[in-house]
Amino acid sequence: MAITYTLYNRKGLMIIGDLHKPEQNIKGTCILQHGWGGTRKHATIQAMVRAFIENSIQVFVFDTTNSFGESDGDFEQSTLGLHTEDLFDVVDWVLSQDWFIGPLWLSGHSKGGYAVCRYAAAHPHSIDGVVALAPVV
Repeated sequence: MAITYTLYNRKGLMIIGDLHKPEQNIKGTCILQHGWGGTRKHATIQAMVRAFIENSIQVFVFDTTNSFGESDGDFEQSTLGLHTEDLFDVVDWVLSQDWFIGPLWLSGHSKGGYAVCRYAAAHPHSIDGVVALAPVV
C-alpha cells in the first residue's frame, strides 16, 4: 500500500508522489522518476518499485510536472531541464521528511534516468547508488 503526498516544485507546480514501504527492516530510500510521457503508475516504473521493495528499500515515486500523470503542467511544455529540476526539488523535499531513512538511492527510466545521472554528477557525495534504466544520453 502506498501513501500519497503532494509537494510543490520551485515554480509552484504541484507534484504528486507515492511512498511505498517494505513491510519491515527498511534499509534505505530510493527516489524513482519516470521517463518522458510516462507516469508513476506505468508498468515499468511499478516493476522497479517492486524490485526495491523486495530488497527492503522504501521508494518515493512521483509524477513529473508537464507529463501525463497527476502533477501540474502541460505536456507541451515538457523539457529535459524541467524534468531534471523536478527531480532536484523532490530530492530536497524527501531529505526533509521524517520518514526518510538513508542510504539514498536514485533511480529513473529514460528522461528520469538522465535526471538521476545529472543529480549524481552534481552531488556525488549525497547519494549512495544510482539505477538508471535506459537513460537518455
